[in-house]
Amino acid sequence: LGDVYKRQVLAMKGGEDPHNFSRRRDIWLLSHMVHLIDHMLMEEHQRLERHWGVRSQAGFSKGRGCPEVSLTSRLVKEMSHREQRDLYKTYIDFALFFMSVDKGGVRELEDKLGMTRLCSKALDHMGLNLTGRYDTTHGMTDLTSNGAEMGQGRVTSPERAKIVIATIARAVNKVIAGYQVWGGTRIPQMWFADDGSFNTEDDFVTQLLLEVVWWVAYIMGMDVGVKGLSKTVVHGRIWVNGVATPVTRKFHLPNGKEVPTAGLEDSYKLVGTHEGFHIKCKEADDRLVKNTKACMAMLAGMKMSPFWYLQATEVILRGVGGFYGRCRPVPDAVKQGVDCNLRRVLAAKGWRAHNGSNLQPVSYTHLTLPT
Repeated sequence: LGDVYKRQVLAMKGGEDPHNFSRRRDIWLLSHMVHLIDHMLMEEHQRLERHWGVRSQAGFSKGRGCPEVSLTSRLVKEMSHREQRDLYKTYIDFALFFMSVDKGGVRELEDKLGMTRLCSKALDHMGLNLTGRYDTTHGMTDLTSNGAEMGQGRVTSPERAKIVIATIARAVNKVIAGYQVWGGTRIPQMWFADDGSFNTEDDFVTQLLLEVVWWVAYIMGMDVGVKGLSKTVVHGRIWVNGVATPVTRKFHLPNGKEVPTAGLEDSYKLVGTHEGFHIKCKEADDRLVKNTKACMAMLAGMKMSPFWYLQATEVILRGVGGFYGRCRPVPDAVKQGVDCNLRRVLAAKGWRAHNGSNLQPVSYTHLTLPT
C-alpha cells in the first residue's frame, strides 16, 4: 500500500475537553483495496469467532442484539427481588477499546487459534509501517508508530474484537459461577460487543471479578475505564431483614482506582437502556412522548391516505416506544400523552382517532405501545 494510505488522525470527540488526548478517536484513511481484502478475510475471522466465542456475546451476531441483554438483565433483577437475594451487578466499560487493544497480542491469539497461514500473512502485510499523528491546537504532531488493524470502522474489527472479549469471558467463567436463576441455571455475564454486564451474589466474588477482568484486559493492552457512573460501576442490592439496602463496600481495581458504587435510586445506561433497581424513568418517558410527537409532526406534512398514515404511525410507536420502553412497562400517563399527540394530528387532518368510517380498514384501537 502507498504511504498515503498509512496515515491516521486522532480527532476530538464532541463535547470533550480538547486537552484530554485519551478521549480522542482514531480516523484512518484506507484504500478501497483494504476493504476488499477485509471482505475476503471475513470468513476466516468468523470461523475463529465461532470456535473461540462465548454464548454470552450478543453483539454483532445474527438473530441477537441489545434487547436480549436488556431482558436477561431485567429478569435477573426481578428474581433477586422476588426471592430477596443479594445481587451485585457490575458493568465494565473499556477505555477506547479499539484504539488501545494490543495488535500484536490479537495477532498472536489468532495464530494460536489456527488462522490459516495466507490470512495471517495478509494481516501482517497490511499492518506494516502504519503511523499516525495527533491533531492538537498547535497543529499536527510528528508521525508516530501505530496500527489500524482493529480500527473501529474496519469490516473485520467486530469479529476480531469478539475474539478478544471471548478471552476475557473465558477467564471470568473459570472463577465466577454467576447468579443462579430458575431451574438452577447460572448467568455469570452478558456482553454486547465490548460492553459487559456481570452478575454475582457477594462482594468477595465481585472484587475477584474486577481483578480478573482488569488483568486479562491489561495483558491485551486495554484499560478498564472509570468515570463516575458512566463507565465501570458496581450496582448492588443487599437484603437486611427483608429491607433492600445499597452496597456500601468499596471496590478497587489492581491499579488502585476505586470503582464507583451506585445507589438504589441510580441508573446505568446499558446498551441504550437505563436500568437500575429503583429506577426513575421520567427522562426516558419524556423523550418517548417528545420524539413520538416530533415524528408525528413530520408525518402530518406528508400527503398520504389514512391507511398508510396509520401504518407509518404504528412503525413510529413500535420503534420509538420500543427503544425508550425496552423491557419495562410503559406508564399509562405516557401512553395517554402519545395518544393526545396522535389525536391532535388526526384532528388537524379531519380524521377521527377511533373506529370511525374515515379510518377503515385500519383502526387506531389496534395500535398499542410495546410493554
